[in-house]
Amino acid sequence: MPDLIADTTPAVSELRRGDTITVKAESLSGEGTSVGRFGGLVCFIEDAVPGDVAVVRLFKIKKQYLAGRAVRIESPSDLRTEPKCAHFGVCGGCRWQSLSYDAQLAFKRQRVTDVFQRISGMPGIEVRPVRGCPDPYHYRNKMEYTFSNDRWLTPE
Repeated sequence: MPDLIADTTPAVSELRRGDTITVKAESLSGEGTSVGRFGGLVCFIEDAVPGDVAVVRLFKIKKQYLAGRAVRIESPSDLRTEPKCAHFGVCGGCRWQSLSYDAQLAFKRQRVTDVFQRISGMPGIEVRPVRGCPDPYHYRNKMEYTFSNDRWLTPE
């Protein structure tokens, strides 16, 4: 599978599922994936944080966007932190644990601001800073369970 570099700006028709590209993550989506740009297209990147330069293996190629998973971090972001949970990345419960807590709060505030200003068209609404909790670990306020007949396998 060829490695494609961002400055070559290939046409979407040149990209195939499984190809790897190098992308800089610039921000976060509301779903918890990082967002970058490649060849003029938005690229949603799993397992990366804003500021990372990552080699991304593509699993979805659409006319309007790309989606993939970071398989290698070429240049880690200053916002990146070591996850505390031994199960991070496997269970899926803590999508942002590799992102510093202060950055998480800032991105959550920005998301609310974007919803009011850009998405709903209501500019001028003041969004106050997000209040963090004293200990951001060891709690859950949402549980999701997935069931399948397939055996659960980790990337290893």
